[in-house]
Amino acid sequence: MGRLRLVIALFGMLVAAWVGPVRAGEAVPAALGQGTMLVMIETPDCPYCKKWEREVGPGYRASDEGKMAPLVKRMKGHADLAGIRGVAYSPTFILFDRGSEIGRIIGYAGADFFWGELGRLMSQANLRPGGNNANRAELPHDPPQPIVR
Repeated sequence: MGRLRLVIALFGMLVAAWVGPVRAGEAVPAALGQGTMLVMIETPDCPYCKKWEREVGPGYRASDEGKMAPLVKRMKGHADLAGIRGVAYSPTFILFDRGSEIGRIIGYAGADFFWGELGRLMSQANLRPGGNNANRAELPHDPPQPIVR
């Protein structure tokens, strides 16, 4: 299983390099707010999005990282994402801080890879778990999602 995760992680990095450079500094769409946030862009029936939700989602929301950069989920093509370019795969996670894009995590290759990449992005933004990040803006909450049975 560890070898498979490594192959998936390497594939993700190859895809990220092929898609193009991260547009660091790109502005966050105004509809999302101007605070620090982690935007998760997903597609319907994405198995990796569902896997992220099972493996990381509940822990992310309760983590220091989740408190510093609350999760904002949007479906690919949502009007709130107008102006965000280069999203080809789902899930794509984009870390924004003070209205500017810090970087992206493309795909989901497992919890260890996700947390490692998120830590790298947060250190680029000089965000530290447990640090003094009290002056971060409040974000609009995602609307409740209907339960599909």
